[in-house]
Amino acid sequence: MSDPWPSSDEIDRRADRIVALVLLAASLLVLGITIHDRRERTLAAPRPSPIDLNAASLAEIELLPEIGPALAARIVESRQKDGPFRSAQDLDRVRGIGKGTIERVSPLVECVQARPR
Repeated sequence: MSDPWPSSDEIDRRADRIVALVLLAASLLVLGITIHDRRERTLAAPRPSPIDLNAASLAEIELLPEIGPALAARIVESRQKDGPFRSAQDLDRVRGIGKGTIERVSPLVECVQARPR
């Protein structure tokens, strides 16, 4: 007849599993709290004012994601040559700006029309 009590090796394996599960649960709890805290801080953070594509300086335009000095210069050049932008979608007329860039900068820009004199 076999011994009804588990061996010390079985007890050690079970204890190892329990410790691993407790550590996993604690890690998931910490991860959930961290994600929640970051989401709360992101929602509470003040949103920057949109950049007016029709009045912004080169330096202001360069603050936009994926817009460096060369693209900023092309945006200003297009604004001077082709007239004011009506929407962020008009950025497609600028060489080097594609749909992805337009999608990323759209929430960050506005196109205020110049008032007639």
